[in-house]
Amino acid sequence: MKRAIVPLRTVFAVVGLATAAFLAPTIARAEDPPAAPAAASPAASPAAAAPATQPTLEEGLKIWNEKKNKCAQCHGADGKGDTKMGKSKNVSSMATVEFQKKYTDQQMIEAIMKGFEREEGGKKVKMEPLKNATERDAQALVLLVRSFTPKDAAK
Repeated sequence: MKRAIVPLRTVFAVVGLATAAFLAPTIARAEDPPAAPAAASPAASPAAAAPATQPTLEEGLKIWNEKKNKCAQCHGADGKGDTKMGKSKNVSSMATVEFQKKYTDQQMIEAIMKGFEREEGGKKVKMEPLKNATERDAQALVLLVRSFTPKDAAK
């Protein structure tokens, strides 16, 4: 009996269609807009009609590089902490797999918003909160910090 050889693209197409068919009801439900209250109307509240956007990497980079914030002065442009100030304050490199795995996004947001003080390796580590930071600012900075993940981390 001779075996039929099926091209890989056919296999991928079938798997893709099956996955789409399986997920379609879930995706449709997630994208359905919630019902607006009867009293509220887009004309009465233009801000409510505009969709909220997610923070961007570019926003994070702008905040990071603002001199008054001292992010880049301490952590360096690449997040490695290899600056005069970073070395004097015992700053950890954010560009390591260990750092990226150690802290959740929420922990980083809290550190940005509230600052922190702890002992690490027998040395005190302290970071002041980012002055006048919004939750969006903190989220944008976390996006930037996550971009410091080493390129070979997936290997």
